Amino acid sequence: MKRKLLFVILIFSLKLSSGQDSAIIQSDELDMITNRPGATEASRAVYKKGFQIEAGLEFGQIPNFRGSSDHLQYLFLPNFGFQYGVSSKVELRIFTTNYATRSYLNSGYTQFVYELANVNVGAKINLTEAKGGLPEMAILVDQGISTRPANERSYWPTRGLLAWSYSLPSHFSLSGNFGYVNEKEYYDQYITYGHSFVYSLNCGYGIKENVGVFAEVFGIDRLNKDRSFPWNFDGGVWYRFNNKLQVDASMGYGFDVGNYYINVGVSKLFLK
Repeated sequence: MKRKLLFVILIFSLKLSSGQDSAIIQSDELDMITNRPGATEASRAVYKKGFQIEAGLEFGQIPNFRGSSDHLQYLFLPNFGFQYGVSSKVELRIFTTNYATRSYLNSGYTQFVYELANVNVGAKINLTEAKGGLPEMAILVDQGISTRPANERSYWPTRGLLAWSYSLPSHFSLSGNFGYVNEKEYYDQYITYGHSFVYSLNCGYGIKENVGVFAEVFGIDRLNKDRSFPWNFDGGVWYRFNNKLQVDASMGYGFDVGNYYINVGVSKLFLK
C-alpha cells in the first residue's frame, strides 16, 4: 500500500503542470502557453500579467504487482493549477489536487478515502528563445508542501526541472524535460531522504490550427530502484475554442506494473 500511495503522489508530481508545447496557434493575438495535456512541462512561462487556470479530472488503476488482480484505484477530483506572469520571463505558480483512493482486495473494494495531496508552489524562468539549432528552454523549481497531519506519513518533494522544445516542419513539434527531485519523507519523528530523476519526451502534431494530438514517454527513476516507475506512455488530443480556452483528453499506461489512467481537462488564460 505504501508503494502504491507513493506512486499516486509521484503521478501528481509529474502531472503538476502536465503540458505539451505543440499547441501553439499562430494569430495576431497572444496565444496561451498550454500546460495540458501530458506530462511534459511547457518550455515557456505565462505572459507578463497573464493569469492561467488549469484543471483536470483523472481516474487510474495500479495493480499490486504486474498481473495481480488486487489493485489500487485513484481519482483526482480535480487537480488545479494557478499561474501568474510577474514579468516577461518569470511565472509564479501553485498546483494542488484532491484525490480519493480505494483498494480491491479479496474480491471486493474498500471505501474511497479522500485526501488533499501536496500543495506545490514554485516558479518558472525563461532561459532561451528558439533560434537556429538552439531550443526554447525554461527552468522550473517548485516545493511540495504536505497537507497531512503531523502524526501521519508526509512527503515534501523539492523539484528542479529543465524544459525544452523545438518546432519542426509539417506542424510537428518535439519537447522534453529532465530534472531532479529531492524527496523528504517525515514519519514518527524521523526524516528519510530520497533522490529521483524525472524525464519526458513528447512529440506533437497540429492537425489544424486549433486541434492537435501528442504522444510521449515519461517516468521517474528513484535511486531506490524497487520504487521506480521509469517507463510510462501516454497520448491524447487537444481542442481550442479560441487562443485562450482549451479542452483536452488523454490516457496513459505504465509498463512497470501495468497501471493505466484516463484524464480530461481544461485550460483558461486571462490577460489584462
